[in-house]
Amino acid sequence: MSLFVSLLLLVGYPHLWLWASAAWVTKLSADAWFLTPVLRFFGRQRWLRYIGLLQVAYAPYALLTGLLGLRGDYVWKGRRTK
Repeated sequence: MSLFVSLLLLVGYPHLWLWASAAWVTKLSADAWFLTPVLRFFGRQRWLRYIGLLQVAYAPYALLTGLLGLRGDYVWKGRRTK
């Protein structure tokens, strides 16, 4: 989430671009290092091309999913939760 926020903060504080870039490069490198053998095992190495786009999309997706889960009860794995 903090990486997503860093993109938003760059609008008001452009002098922080070096720190934000370093954080993104570190995060993407660590994720690629971990995901490469996993994706190779499943035969999906081409998904590494989209890692940057998916990193940006994940924070809003996770936040929205969590908030929607709070809005009421739902059925999960055949059980009703509240």
